[in-house]
Amino acid sequence: MKAGWCATLMALAWWAAPAAAQEPPGEGWSPLLEPLRPGDAIVLSVWREPDWEGTFRVDTRGIVVLPRIGRMDVTGRTPLEIEKHILDELTKSLTHTSIEVVFLRRIAVQGAVREPAMYDVDPTLTVADALALAGGTTPEGDAERIQLLRAGQVMPVSISERTVISASPIRSGDQLFVPERSWLSRNPGTVAAIASGLLSVVLILVR
Repeated sequence: MKAGWCATLMALAWWAAPAAAQEPPGEGWSPLLEPLRPGDAIVLSVWREPDWEGTFRVDTRGIVVLPRIGRMDVTGRTPLEIEKHILDELTKSLTHTSIEVVFLRRIAVQGAVREPAMYDVDPTLTVADALALAGGTTPEGDAERIQLLRAGQVMPVSISERTVISASPIRSGDQLFVPERSWLSRNPGTVAAIASGLLSVVLILVR
């Protein structure tokens, strides 16, 4: 009985213990410096020119086809370089207009979310916004322990719902994974009842 009681106390202590501190993300990275990858998208908004607008996907060869520009190879090119090229080309035909270029990253949202899948994510969004695209976390999900996975490996970085994607190490092709809460945290009433019962037994034995 004493061994069982000790095991329960250890489990409760583990459940209540704070998560270990993680290494901060590396400095010097910016989504404006990260080359586009297949699956990413370019969104064009052109004032009073609806035929020039739309969302255009980068194919598996790194090619994107844009209005008035045609085929464009974006392999190894940063968003800053691509935006400059697009503006230079479009302003040859357009004057006195406004052109907005937005780059969407392709990120997987997996784990304890309602609609796990790949999503187009604007880097100005937060991690909470990305989770909302996936329908939000399930009741079993632990949004306090979101993990960033790259090539199947958990990255040693700290990610929270408040994290802005552009200010984080999240890149195209990465996965945001929401783990399930432990059985202990999902069943506090049962844990309290077990602990109370064990305490009563211990008190009886002591008496």
